[in-house]
Amino acid sequence: MVGSSSSTRCGAGSAHRTHSSVARSRSPPDSALPGIANPLDFVYVEQYDDARYLDDHDRVEAYEQLWGYLQAAALGPLDSIEFIGTAADQYS
Repeated sequence: MVGSSSSTRCGAGSAHRTHSSVARSRSPPDSALPGIANPLDFVYVEQYDDARYLDDHDRVEAYEQLWGYLQAAALGPLDSIEFIGTAADQYS
């Protein structure tokens, strides 16, 4: 599927949300850092009643850009641990 310019339907989902995940056809290099992604080959997009694998270059590139924005906005690993711990303490 990688390299073609199509989207493929999968079975219907049951969740009331839109979910996207990314997949790669090649292994990351040994020097890859956690949270640092290689260029994407395709994207898996799951919605309420549909799921698709997208491998059109322009569409994948748009998701890759979105992923970059999310990474830039995210806390680092240590700050994430501290934030989650603080939130957990509030509900204890």
